[in-house]
Amino acid sequence: MSEADFARYLQQAKTCLIEARKAIREVDKAAWLELAEDWMAMATKAQRTLAAKGSRKRQD
Repeated sequence: MSEADFARYLQQAKTCLIEARKAIREVDKAAWLELAEDWMAMATKAQRTLAAKGSRKRQD
């Protein structure tokens, strides 16, 4: 994973949150929020992977 992946996942999560705020029907809002949560999980995983890679580089 790269920093670009992290940034893309984070942007997707933000976009989903924006769409959730605009949603009129509760079912749509819930779906957007679920997608945002999934993108945030991916962003978190990418961030942890990047941190681990950075830690390994410092140890070398």
